[in-house]
This record gives sequence, structure tokens and C-alpha cells, in this order.
Amino acid sequence: MSFQNILSYLADLELHNNRAWFHETHKRYESVKKEFESFTMMLVEHAAETAPEMADKMKQLKPGRFIYRTARDMRYAGGRPPYKTWFACALSDEGREKTAMSFYVQIEPHDRSEIGVGVWFTDNRSTTDRIRRYIQTHADEFAHIMADEEVQSWFCGERVSRPPKGFSADDPMIEYIKCKQWMLLYRIPDSALTDFESTAALCRHVFEKMNPFRRFFAQALLWQPPVVQEDEAQQEEIKEQSVGFWPTARSADDWDF
Repeated sequence: MSFQNILSYLADLELHNNRAWFHETHKRYESVKKEFESFTMMLVEHAAETAPEMADKMKQLKPGRFIYRTARDMRYAGGRPPYKTWFACALSDEGREKTAMSFYVQIEPHDRSEIGVGVWFTDNRSTTDRIRRYIQTHADEFAHIMADEEVQSWFCGERVSRPPKGFSADDPMIEYIKCKQWMLLYRIPDSALTDFESTAALCRHVFEKMNPFRRFFAQALLWQPPVVQEDEAQQEEIKEQSVGFWPTARSADDWDF
């Protein structure tokens, strides 16, 4: 099966991004959505083989657990059109709800398709600093991962201009510690979106290259640093704020990832 129908529909949706057009062409949407669901389940097989620790649970989930909604939550849309112009899925043992530990695949026309892993957003400062501290204390492991030139070329994420509080400018990992996001993104041109089987095979190759990075940050999010002296206010703040990838105020579906 090819991506022609999916890319054509999404290109038209970008030109007619309004509720009237979407509902008038809803049967077309349902058709291409089913095609993307089929592609997603092919990716699930590849992701499960790449990350066997997630395999059993992943294979029990239905396609809808992995796929993001096309409609935006207009409470957080910020004046943007009501529909996303891509189909996307996050492959983990909890589907899209465990995004920071997943393989992310987005199909979008005009050479905007991509494969990604990593931490796009944390919901509090303590989580961000914990990731930074994990990089610092596991520097050799992270340096080994980033020594791969291909992986290095995919790395992206915003940085602060100065070393964060509590970190030295002389730290050998300082350029990674200054990050607020830690991601790998592999761009897929439209010319590479031929048939589902070939594209799924490409995704598997990229999954395998990205998996050490994904596992590193999955561990970073679960890591508990050594206990240090903190005042009661700091302790209460840490208890109240959850560890996560997405802000607790909204669903992962609401993010334009």
C-alpha cells in the first residue's frame, strides 16, 4: 500500500483547514485514517522487536492507543486552525500516553515527515534538573551514545545561554546540560514515502539507531538522585509535581508534536 491517499488528503486538509470541509469529507478522512492505522501496526511490530521490554504490552494495544487525534483541543490552540495537517503515532507499551519513552513517527506532506525520540517537554524544573544531573553522572554512557555521527546529526533541542544553577561551565557535558529539550529527529522526504513496507523498514532502521538514546532518557526520567539537604518547601514542591513528558494540565493529544 502506498502513501498517496494519505499525503493527498493531508495536503488538501492544509488548504481547507476548517470544520465545514472536514465534515463534508469525513468519509475520506475515515478511509485514510484506517490506512494510517494499518501502517501504525506495522511500526508496532518493528518497535516491539527493537525494544523487547515493551513488546508484550504494545502488542495488546489497539491502533487508537498509539495514534494522536487530528482535531486540536481549541482551548489550547492559540488561534491555530482546528486540525493538525499530519498523522502521528507514539509507540510505547502505554501508547501515546508514555511519549518520552516512545518512538514517534509523523507523516506529513511537503517533506515534513519525521521519526523522533526523546524529551520534548518536562512539566517542572525539578524534572529538567534531574535529567541534567543524570547526564552529568552518566557522562561516559551518554558520550558513547552521542559518539555516533549519525545520531549526533539528528540531535536537537533548545538550550539556555548560561550553565543552569548548580552546574559548572567546566563540566564536559555542559552543552547537553544546558539543554531544555533532548531529542533526535530524522526527517523523511516525500520521495522516501513510497510503500508502507519500505517506509516501515526505514523506520525500523532508524528505531535501532535511536534506541540507546531513547532508553537513556527513559532511565533519566525514572532516576532518583541521591538525597541532598533541602528545605521543607522544596520537598513539598517535588512531591506535588509529577515526573513526566507532558504538562499535567493537558493531554498528550493536545500537543503539536
